[in-house]
Amino acid sequence: MAARTVAALCLALCGVAPALAAGTFVWDQSDVVVPSGVTTLITNAVADDFTVPGSLPSWQLQFADVWLQDNMELPLDGMVTNFVGTVGWAIYADAAGAPGALAASGSDGAAFLLGAAVPACCWDTQRVRFRFQPPVTVTPGTYWLAIREGAWGIPAGFDEHYASRASSVRGSAAVVAPLPAVPTAFSFVGSGDLAFAVYGAAPAVSLVFASDFEAGGTCAWSETVGGNSCE
Repeated sequence: MAARTVAALCLALCGVAPALAAGTFVWDQSDVVVPSGVTTLITNAVADDFTVPGSLPSWQLQFADVWLQDNMELPLDGMVTNFVGTVGWAIYADAAGAPGALAASGSDGAAFLLGAAVPACCWDTQRVRFRFQPPVTVTPGTYWLAIREGAWGIPAGFDEHYASRASSVRGSAAVVAPLPAVPTAFSFVGSGDLAFAVYGAAPAVSLVFASDFEAGGTCAWSETVGGNSCE
């Protein structure tokens, strides 16, 4: 039986995270400061807290955006230089305003840069989108998203990029940990909040990922997992 289409979902490739329809949510902390980094990702993971709403008994975290800055790599050409295409991620429970028990972790080797970078001073800053594979099921409450460049769980860093900072602190400030990261190693560094956005949906809803779009096409998400369609 054909899936019942609930609503069309248009994902902006850059700028503020989109408003999603009923049965979805987005934690939008995309007020990125250019240029301003929380920490370098060649040696550290960075984590920040977000809140899952209580309007449903459970949600699936499906993908997220972060903003990377290259490290004074000239020229300022509208592109973050030498991005490896892999983002390692972890979701931690909250423990009194800090990362607690590990809920899930993984890596997306097909993370991609969105839109043109914003040049400022000696930095390019660019939005990066990655999937949670498989989607992470969570109940309402506070969690921590941790990210690093390269696969989660390996100690070595890659090209030196910085995780961008948000203009204001929501909840607790961002924390960092040396790679490979474990919850007990995270500490506050006084650099404010991480700029990021987390996209989730009811377990029966599958969001259209930005790379699924074709130029000039129209896409929709469906209540049935895998029921997305594009024309």
